[in-house]
Amino acid sequence: MKQSKTSPNFFDLAEDSANKAGVLNNIAMCYEKKGDKINEEKYFLQAISYDPKSVNAMNGIAAFYLRQGDKEKASMYFRKILDLNPEDAVAKSKLDSLNSVR
Repeated sequence: MKQSKTSPNFFDLAEDSANKAGVLNNIAMCYEKKGDKINEEKYFLQAISYDPKSVNAMNGIAAFYLRQGDKEKASMYFRKILDLNPEDAVAKSKLDSLNSVR
């Protein structure tokens, strides 16, 4: 389906960095569903560059790296999540399980 000339560009509508990061995070998740690993990684990382405190984007990229078998990068992002929110149960659990298999 083509985008009509009158359709809004959602990225341009996002007024601040956090909202732009949200748009990029959603695009990354669409690429995940399509199985497009290159663009999935690219858009998660772009989301994080717009909002370095985006736990959603960090969870997404950490899960991406886990699926790729890159435990080191996944651990790094789970640690960043815990730096922002030490009570994040999902990040704690994932990091604990990654540390137990090393």
